Amino acid sequence: GKLPRTYGSTGQVRLSALLLKLAQYRIVRAASGVPLAVLVDDVTGELDADNLQLFFNTISGAQQAFFTFADKPGFTLPDLTVIPFD
Repeated sequence: GKLPRTYGSTGQVRLSALLLKLAQYRIVRAASGVPLAVLVDDVTGELDADNLQLFFNTISGAQQAFFTFADKPGFTLPDLTVIPFD
Protein backbone atom coordinates (compact mmCIF):
# COMPACT_ATOMS: atom_id res chain seq x y z
CA GLY A 1 0.00 0.00 0.00
CA LYS A 2 3.05 2.32 -0.13
CA LEU A 3 4.25 4.32 -3.09
CA PRO A 4 7.58 3.06 -4.51
CA ARG A 5 9.14 6.53 -4.23
CA THR A 6 8.76 6.41 -0.44
CA TYR A 7 10.92 3.31 0.01
CA GLY A 8 12.52 2.37 -3.34
CA SER A 9 15.77 3.54 -4.85
CA THR A 10 15.73 5.85 -7.88
CA GLY A 11 16.46 2.87 -10.13
CA GLN A 12 13.66 0.82 -8.60
CA VAL A 13 11.18 3.68 -9.00
CA ARG A 14 12.17 4.16 -12.66
CA LEU A 15 11.96 0.44 -13.38
CA SER A 16 8.54 0.28 -11.70
CA ALA A 17 7.31 3.16 -13.87
CA LEU A 18 8.66 1.47 -17.01
CA LEU A 19 7.01 -1.83 -16.10
CA LEU A 20 3.67 -0.09 -15.60
CA LYS A 21 4.00 1.58 -19.02
CA LEU A 22 4.89 -1.74 -20.65
CA ALA A 23 1.85 -3.37 -19.03
CA GLN A 24 -0.29 -0.52 -20.36
CA TYR A 25 1.19 -1.05 -23.85
CA ARG A 26 0.39 -4.76 -23.78
CA ILE A 27 -3.18 -4.15 -22.64
CA VAL A 28 -3.82 -1.52 -25.33
CA ARG A 29 -2.19 -3.68 -28.00
CA ALA A 30 -4.32 -6.70 -27.07
CA ALA A 31 -7.56 -4.73 -26.81
CA SER A 32 -7.24 -2.50 -29.86
CA GLY A 33 -5.98 -4.80 -32.56
CA VAL A 34 -4.54 -1.80 -34.42
CA PRO A 35 -0.86 -1.11 -35.14
CA LEU A 36 0.83 0.85 -32.38
CA ALA A 37 3.78 3.20 -32.28
CA VAL A 38 6.08 3.26 -29.26
CA LEU A 39 7.84 6.44 -28.13
CA VAL A 40 10.77 5.80 -25.79
CA ASP A 41 12.58 8.72 -24.15
CA ASP A 42 15.96 7.60 -22.78
CA VAL A 43 14.73 4.77 -20.56
CA THR A 44 17.12 2.19 -21.94
CA GLY A 45 20.29 3.79 -20.58
CA GLU A 46 19.79 2.47 -17.08
CA LEU A 47 18.59 -1.04 -17.88
CA ASP A 48 20.87 -4.02 -17.42
CA ALA A 49 21.26 -6.46 -20.33
CA ASP A 50 18.50 -8.83 -19.15
CA ASN A 51 15.93 -6.08 -18.59
CA LEU A 52 16.91 -4.43 -21.87
CA GLN A 53 16.22 -7.68 -23.73
CA LEU A 54 12.87 -8.08 -21.96
CA PHE A 55 12.01 -4.49 -22.85
CA PHE A 56 12.76 -5.06 -26.55
CA ASN A 57 10.85 -8.36 -26.53
CA THR A 58 7.81 -6.60 -25.09
CA ILE A 59 7.74 -3.79 -27.64
CA SER A 60 8.67 -5.99 -30.61
CA GLY A 61 5.01 -6.11 -31.71
CA ALA A 62 4.88 -2.36 -32.29
CA GLN A 63 4.64 -1.22 -35.88
CA GLN A 64 6.94 1.74 -35.19
CA ALA A 65 9.32 2.54 -32.36
CA PHE A 66 10.99 5.90 -31.78
CA PHE A 67 13.90 6.19 -29.34
CA THR A 68 15.82 9.09 -27.89
CA PHE A 69 19.11 8.65 -26.07
CA ALA A 70 21.10 11.07 -23.92
CA ASP A 71 24.29 9.22 -24.89
CA LYS A 72 25.10 6.85 -27.74
CA PRO A 73 23.71 3.47 -26.66
CA GLY A 74 26.12 0.66 -25.98
CA PHE A 75 23.88 -1.90 -27.69
CA THR A 76 22.48 -2.60 -31.13
CA LEU A 77 18.78 -2.09 -31.68
CA PRO A 78 17.17 -5.29 -33.01
CA ASP A 79 15.71 -5.20 -36.55
CA LEU A 80 15.21 -1.46 -36.65
CA THR A 81 16.04 1.27 -39.09
CA VAL A 82 18.16 3.76 -37.18
CA ILE A 83 18.23 7.43 -38.16
CA PRO A 84 21.08 9.01 -36.17
CA PHE A 85 21.16 12.69 -35.33
CA ASP A 86 24.65 14.13 -35.17
